[in-house]
Amino acid sequence: MDKNNESANLMRRAALLRLLAAGFLYPDAALRQRLLRDIAAMPADDAPALAALEHAWIMAGEESLTDEYSRLFIGGDAVVLHETTYSGTGRSTELADINGFYLAFGFDLREGQHEVADHLGVQLEFYSLLLLKQAYALEQGWPDKFGIARDAAKAFLADHLGRWVDSVRERAVARQAAPVYRTLFEAVADAVQRECQALAVRPAPLMCSGPDFMQDASFVCPMEQASAEPPAGELK
Repeated sequence: MDKNNESANLMRRAALLRLLAAGFLYPDAALRQRLLRDIAAMPADDAPALAALEHAWIMAGEESLTDEYSRLFIGGDAVVLHETTYSGTGRSTELADINGFYLAFGFDLREGQHEVADHLGVQLEFYSLLLLKQAYALEQGWPDKFGIARDAAKAFLADHLGRWVDSVRERAVARQAAPVYRTLFEAVADAVQRECQALAVRPAPLMCSGPDFMQDASFVCPMEQASAEPPAGELK
């Protein structure tokens, strides 16, 4: 694969991960329209994988989306969207490591939006940024920076994102997620698996180890007030 084709491939993969990350925002009419627009804009190579997701979001009404979001992701028996609930090494340790990745690559969570570093949507956004940084480094002829971003992507898959997507997908299936979210989890698991294969990474899986600290009765839904635009880091 030549440089231009490889850069285009990286940008396509980044767009897919960014699209999937947005699916975990609190759903409203604007989000639904945005997801359907972004799916329609994806290259033909990704169209078959996204067909079921597109159909599910077309068929889902706004009220059914919000009801299903609340049923799945809020409450004591929620589908946990936070990696630290799956890890046995301690929440503070895991968050420190995740934030270390974010700081190193200029990825900042937006102030006042309540996202947490270990949230699945945030991790997908960050991994998308690493793919964009690789594409940019290729275009600029920076092999060292390309290698740094690629190594970080491998490490983030092995230590974080790649370790728990299957477990969260299985929990969504067990909770009988409606098609709108079941297809989203399936698309995420498939995309992350393909990233692991592309980079020859074999993450050790994590299993849910207990209740999610984010589901405390006093906690406000972290994505409800999030804007339609996801966080972005600058390419440097």
